[in-house]
Amino acid sequence: MSDECHAALKQYAAFYDMTMSEVLYNCTRMQFHTQALNCEFVEDMFDKLQILVDKRAGKECFSSLCFSCKHLTACKTGYYKGVCEFDDLHIKRDAIKPEGKRYLSEMQIRHGQRAQWPEDLDQAA
Repeated sequence: MSDECHAALKQYAAFYDMTMSEVLYNCTRMQFHTQALNCEFVEDMFDKLQILVDKRAGKECFSSLCFSCKHLTACKTGYYKGVCEFDDLHIKRDAIKPEGKRYLSEMQIRHGQRAQWPEDLDQAA
């Protein structure tokens, strides 16, 4: 890993109050579990290793959005069926760009939820 990438990973992990190892593990896990839905190799690997596919795999929001979601625990257990809703901490940090707010709000509406940033939907070009 380049020094620049290492520095970026360190800052990213700190932003989400995670270790660098946790970030790498979670991102890799998301990739594997998403790929298991469509790839015979990964599906077979999981079967042989007796790994169950993550209950979030296949959800539109199963991505880095999980790091900011207030439903993370309930979603991991399969209890929460909706899509990502940002938690208060990440809303207060105000790091999401207008395009990201529109993307998330549109996803929430598609899934029958209230948009967290309805004002940004009005600004869509």
